[in-house]
Amino acid sequence: MEVLFHRPLAAAIINGKYVNAVPLYRLEKEFERYGLAITRQNMANWMIRLGEEYLGVLYDHLHKLLYDYHVIQADETPALVNKDGRSAGSKSYMWDYRSGFMYPERQIVLYEYQKTRKASHPRNFLKDYTGICVMDGYQVYHTLEKEREDLRIAGCWVHCRRRFYDALEVIPKAHQKESSCICL
Repeated sequence: MEVLFHRPLAAAIINGKYVNAVPLYRLEKEFERYGLAITRQNMANWMIRLGEEYLGVLYDHLHKLLYDYHVIQADETPALVNKDGRSAGSKSYMWDYRSGFMYPERQIVLYEYQKTRKASHPRNFLKDYTGICVMDGYQVYHTLEKEREDLRIAGCWVHCRRRFYDALEVIPKAHQKESSCICL
């Protein structure tokens, strides 16, 4: 039996799932106890639809606000997903862009799912951004910097520190103690 979409019901599902961390299968069982036939598949589809319809507007607004920051951060992280007709465990990427710790009064963190790690993804996301983008050593960002005069790429301190640590490891043990003062 198909239940028609109802906003207060959707709000209850959102609250249950995202505020109270109740899985959809448990919400489905709870609704059954009250005589409501709402499948977890329907609830999942509603969450997707609501996300696209309402959260997309908020995401786009935050994306534009992020462009106001002179310094932002970007990174991409592999994620194993079962989506887009691909086999379970296929590697995709979650790209994240944030305002960074320089702006504690108004933090913005945006995530973007992509199937690949191609340069077209940050190129599209950062197309109207002018400023400094702090990132790891992934070459794609440097490619973007070469394409645009209004975008500067800066390396992150964690990766910088890691390079010093790696360099310290190749120094003979007898000299490491005196060399360790250069490490961050």
